[in-house]
Formats: sequence, C-alpha cells, structure tokens
Amino acid sequence: MRVLFVDVDAEYLNPTRSLVRGIASRLGTVVFFGPGYVSSEVLREGLEVFTNRNGPFDVVLATEHILFSDFKDFSQEKKVYRKNYQFRFPVNEVEESVRILRSLRQLDLVKVGVFLQSDYYNFTERHMQSVINDVNFVIGSNQQFVHSIRDLSGLKDEGFVNCNDNWRDFCLQYPERIIPLLHFVSGNEFSYTALSHRSSDWCVPGTPYFARKKARSVLERSACSISRGRPLPIGSLLSRIGLRPYSNHLFRAYLRETFREEICGARYSFTCGSGLRYPLRKYFEIPALGSVLVCVPCNGFEELGFRDKANAMICEPDQLPELARWLNENIDKAQEIADAGRRLIAEHHTIEARACQLKTALESVLAGRWRGGVWENGTIRALS
Repeated sequence: MRVLFVDVDAEYLNPTRSLVRGIASRLGTVVFFGPGYVSSEVLREGLEVFTNRNGPFDVVLATEHILFSDFKDFSQEKKVYRKNYQFRFPVNEVEESVRILRSLRQLDLVKVGVFLQSDYYNFTERHMQSVINDVNFVIGSNQQFVHSIRDLSGLKDEGFVNCNDNWRDFCLQYPERIIPLLHFVSGNEFSYTALSHRSSDWCVPGTPYFARKKARSVLERSACSISRGRPLPIGSLLSRIGLRPYSNHLFRAYLRETFREEICGARYSFTCGSGLRYPLRKYFEIPALGSVLVCVPCNGFEELGFRDKANAMICEPDQLPELARWLNENIDKAQEIADAGRRLIAEHHTIEARACQLKTALESVLAGRWRGGVWENGTIRALS
C-alpha cells in the first residue's frame, strides 16, 4: 500500500500526535508532505506537483491541521503554534495549509481524515461540513465512545462550555465512513515493576476533572499514601512572563517523564473520562505502566476489553478508601489484575495493534468492502 500523509510537522505535549506517524509508517510505503516534512522549495511547488512526482498513491491521510485550515485566522494560528508546538520550519509556512487543502480536494484518491486528537464535542457545524465534503472516511471515535450530551449526567460538574452532538450525529448518519480507532501506547510506555516494590499506594494523574479532584481529596483524607511524581506547576508561570515552555522539547520531556514516574511509583491509579466519559489516553497508559487501573468506566469500557475485577477495577471516588483496604489486603490478587491489564494493552492497544487495525480497514476500503466497524472484546469487527 502506498500512502500519502498530509500534515504539519509539529510536536505536541500529548504524544498521540507524534505516534500517529508511527502507525502510518507501518502501513506500507508512506510519503509525508506539509510544512516541516519537505523543504520550503518543495512546499511552495505545491501538493499537485509533489504527488505527480512521488506517486502514484493508493490513499491519502490528512490531519485536521490541514483539513480545517481554510477557516483559520493565521495571524492567531501562528501564535498557537509558537506557544503550544515544537517545530523547525519557518512559522509562516503554516499558511500553506490552505493551498494544500485546496489541492487535496482535487486529488483523485481515497481521502481519509485523521481525528485521533480531536475534541469531538466541540466540532461546529462548519467543521462537520468540512469533514463530510472533504474526506471519504475518518479515523476517530464512533458512536460507541461518543454519546449524546443528554445522556452524560456528569457533564454538569465539569463546567465545559459549547459541547454539542455534531460528531455524534455524524456517527449515527455515516457509520460506514468511520474507521473507529482510539488512543494507544508505544512500546516504551510499559513498566513491569511489581506492585510490592512501588513506593506509594495511589496516584491520580492528569487533568483535574471533577471525579479526579474528588478522588484525590478522598484519598488525601484517608490513610493512603499518594505518589508525588507530579510536575512542578511552572508551565503557566513561564507562559505568563512571555516564555513558551510547551513548545520546548526539554520541558515536554520533563512533563512526560514526571507523569510516567507518578504512575510507575503507585500501586493503584485512579482515572475517569471526564463528564464526557471519553476513553482518554489514561485508560491505556495506566495499565501499560503496571499500575492497577481504578476508574469510573468510560463509554465502551467493556468493548475495549476491560473487565471489572479482572484487568481493571470500577470504583466511584467515595468508595476508594474501602477499595484501597481490599487491594492492600489482597495484594496478590491486585498484582493479577495489574498483570492482566498490561497484557490487554500489549495485545490490543499498542501502536503495532493500531497499525494492524488500520491497515486491515484501509485494505477493505480500497477493495470497496468497508461498511464501518465496531469494537468487541478489545478488537474491531468489520460490519457487513
């Protein structure tokens, strides 16, 4: 399979963006185009010239950095890149994204949009119209994982604004256009340290969503020890004085490593998918790092292969002290659960697994057989 990958070569704090290219590189022969991926001269020549010179291609993958470029204010967008991304090309070249998109629309190829880092509940009608018009298929969440905001009772506790059901409506109307891939981990994101050798009972990593804040508060009032691998809160301070820490690779590496150490130092780790109940990356990172995944279940929890008391523990924040006592009194069983969770991730939710899932789907797409897919027991079943 020959794949054209169209994107902006910019690194973000969340590693999914960078790792997606690792998935693409496992699909066959992959050629990258966009700001940073090619020289300034080749970029100016344009996508059509590049495709004619380097093709033919079977399929083109394009990220939202390209697909949503024609309604961006690039005077502001360049500030966003400087603040939040690391890149090595002249920042003005992000403006080429608009011209790339226009050429992309003219390509006589199967077009697939990559939306693995998208905020599905904040897509406007204009975003969705772009998705419908400009790509044939999308890589992202289907209706199993994006539920209607009417059914998300915990949403009121988060203070989120402007959430909508536009992506959910797309999922229901066009299930055959979705390749339902989710977050994943890379091979260097695993830890095999036994629970008994970890220094703390608990950690609650990541963004302080309502359930996570409550969990930390409950645990701090109990006799449990909490991992202190959390980074120093200097990012916002550095930003306020005019520096750009999140675009610095050393600062990003520091944040990622302290996050990893927080989980690696804890026997049990609590997480949630926010009020949206979304399967965030924490659901895959925690068991990969050998900690027992204790959580409010996300949408599609069992479909992804998770099983309560087998490879994860379902628990509301108020119930954590009681569960903590049980886990500590049954450390051998806790270790079994941690080991089973790590095996689930290793078998079904790594970069290699996602590449295999995507390649199978794209081969079906190119053969005209793809009718959509659903997750069952940790694997994707193609619909017929």
